[in-house]
Amino acid sequence: MKLKYRIGLIVMILLLLCTGIFATTISDSLTSFTGNVGIGTSTPSNELDIVNADANYGIFVDQNGATNDTSAGIGVDNTGNDGLGFKVYSDHSNTAHELVKFHADNNGFDEEVVNIVNDGTGTGLSLDQNGNGKAFVIDSSATTAYTMAIDANSLTSGRGLNLQTQSSSFSGILASFFVDDASATGTVQQIRNDGTGNGLFIDQNGNGIGLNINSQSTGRSFSLDADGIISTEVAFIHTDNSASTGSSLRLINDGTGPVLNLEQTQDVEVIDFDGCTDAGTSHTTLAGSVKVQMPDGTTGYLNVYT
Repeated sequence: MKLKYRIGLIVMILLLLCTGIFATTISDSLTSFTGNVGIGTSTPSNELDIVNADANYGIFVDQNGATNDTSAGIGVDNTGNDGLGFKVYSDHSNTAHELVKFHADNNGFDEEVVNIVNDGTGTGLSLDQNGNGKAFVIDSSATTAYTMAIDANSLTSGRGLNLQTQSSSFSGILASFFVDDASATGTVQQIRNDGTGNGLFIDQNGNGIGLNINSQSTGRSFSLDADGIISTEVAFIHTDNSASTGSSLRLINDGTGPVLNLEQTQDVEVIDFDGCTDAGTSHTTLAGSVKVQMPDGTTGYLNVYT
């Protein structure tokens, strides 16, 4: 009986000691360790090496505590080194899933899904698309909010958006805006400028057309409304080269309507040639006339002599 009692006492003491050791190990932090730790591998080559061969998460963090700008479910502090702080790499011919996915699965979530803050002069986000695929795609189901917004409120001499190609074989479209629904009534592109600079500036240096409008509409193809009080021209066309031999303006009409329709609602000149020097003419042969109707119903003619 004494021997059995002593053996039972020893087993109980060992159980208590083991329970205390395990409890201390779980609750305390491991402050010093030399070597690599492997999970799923017996030959770890990194400080923490995880090999996941099943369909579950390799690392799963269930963050239930409150976080802020200095805490998170997973934190990476790269202050002590100039290398990569976080890297995701794949050499797999994957055709089924994303390499990285962020999903906010709650329609009440009103914060940024991904927030990138860059206080330096480097690029905030760089996409190096080497394959023949789309570098950037936005699939938005929003109805009234912006699909993409760029706020450059501190911009001085830079550019809010820059699209550039240096491909000598380029024959496509650098920027395309396409509303693919015949029942849509919205504006495809709107430019608003509250400043004194150009609303739209086209610097055509190549031997091509600076502005080309191909319209299949039965209405107006081009409309210019100047609602403000102006003291200069509403439209200005200037051939600024004395060696030029082409026309500054050419109108061709294959239909049955007028080539040019001038409507003057005020009792002033319909066509003003004051910009030309009036040196008189000795030509008296009438070559043609342009009929002009004034607001009061009277009709005049602009004669051309040879």
